[in-house]
Amino acid sequence: MLIIILTLTCFEQTGQILGREQQSVISLILQPQVDSEPLCQASDNIEAIAILNYNGKKTETKFIFKKDIDNSILFDLSADISTFTEIFKTNVISYQINLAGSLQVKGPIQTINLVRLNTSACWENLKLVYSRSFGQEFIQMTGMPLLCEITNPIITFRFASNNQQKQIRIMGSSDGNEYYSSTGIYDYSQITFYKQELSTLITDEDKQSMKDFFTEFETNRDLRVSFVFITDAYQIRAQIDIIESSNTKCLLNLNPDVFIASRYVDIGLDNNKYSTDPDCVSMPVTFRQHAIARTNMGVFHAAILKQTKDDFNARGGVDMSFDHPIPSFHEVTTADLFYYLTSYDLNGNILLETSYQGPLALSCIDYFATIVSQIKGGCVIINFYNTEQCLSRKVQELDLIFTSQINGFTSRTTFFSFHLQIVPSPNILQYCSVKTTGIIYGNDATQKTYYDRIIAYANIIRKQQPIYVALSGKQEFFNWYGCNLDIGSNIIFQIVGISIGIAILIGILIFRQSRQLFQ
Repeated sequence: MLIIILTLTCFEQTGQILGREQQSVISLILQPQVDSEPLCQASDNIEAIAILNYNGKKTETKFIFKKDIDNSILFDLSADISTFTEIFKTNVISYQINLAGSLQVKGPIQTINLVRLNTSACWENLKLVYSRSFGQEFIQMTGMPLLCEITNPIITFRFASNNQQKQIRIMGSSDGNEYYSSTGIYDYSQITFYKQELSTLITDEDKQSMKDFFTEFETNRDLRVSFVFITDAYQIRAQIDIIESSNTKCLLNLNPDVFIASRYVDIGLDNNKYSTDPDCVSMPVTFRQHAIARTNMGVFHAAILKQTKDDFNARGGVDMSFDHPIPSFHEVTTADLFYYLTSYDLNGNILLETSYQGPLALSCIDYFATIVSQIKGGCVIINFYNTEQCLSRKVQELDLIFTSQINGFTSRTTFFSFHLQIVPSPNILQYCSVKTTGIIYGNDATQKTYYDRIIAYANIIRKQQPIYVALSGKQEFFNWYGCNLDIGSNIIFQIVGISIGIAILIGILIFRQSRQLFQ
């Protein structure tokens, strides 16, 4: 019997240990031997002791032995980090398993793996929330804690400004138990908010650094920031990619429609409702808008737009042109909008900066031309990108709106608005409709009859005054400006007879060859 005990083996010679440095725990993984000794099988589901031998020392723990599945035995050394560290500096480690009835099973460790600190596992849904409102400025890291062991950290917020690394010591707040406070008891698993207000910073240097952050972020919305946690044992860096305003509801409540084409992003909003909502802004004087499109083809910034309150209210949203058109736009398959709207008072202080993040609807229009005809109504000559994403769209319900804007967009006047049904096709096709709508961009033209409006609009085209044409629907928004028009023959008067009357055909050709211009 003694010989059996000495040579008893219950496991394959594949013993391995896996250490997790962040939690200071070790897993001893043993694979049961096929057709193991009866004594091994008799110990199934019975408590056993596992021992790790290293440098003439040992550490042990209890576990329940399983004869048919891998045994993963956990050694929790979080209270003895020095032992954890020493084990992984040892070249030779062996194990011993004490089964029921004083049976001993010994073997070597064949594989040793150490998982270093993985800060990506410390929080989920990580983002930086901020407020730039005058007198209420703050930054706040928000995230749900996961698996890390962080004890009594010193926390700093870090970013780069003017090619210099800057940091702010986070002192925390007293807003509640879920908020970090440097003067309170730190419990990593319970804290989801790391907030720092400008007004409660202690040093002038930190106060200036927060102001520098806001200045830098206004210029560079792609700014990379991080929160760094320094403990006695190690340092954890929480890299943050999402930065959003603490106020998002003021834009979300307007249910914005957002579209992207190769030249611009279009954001449909009720501007007047926004600027007069006392829960959002009070007595705004000027506005600043910035939009970024993050796509599978890269990141594209729209030109920053600054407006007075009157100019802002005159629009039902905003079109913001990209610094450069997106090349090979038909290859864009996904796009997300990051939009920042900042309002200022008479003294130039920020009343509110609100942000919006969400998916952009992709324009599928490749070629585009329009015609206004007394007989056929509003027509488009159009084709769509030859992609599955575009051609799989069903019948498009679209509105075609013709306007002028002789003195800029605040003078925008609608002359015609037609409703069309268009079937996406890679072929250039013409669609016409005499069905009018009540859609008005800006002001309604003063001319009462269709004929008088045709005459007036033709005069605007002939004088090369600015016009604006939009094709709009739930899945599509496409526009073009008068300054980019290629106007051909505009007016054809053809007198057929007194009984027939006057037939007038106005052809207004807005022709875009996107492949040549933008690709």
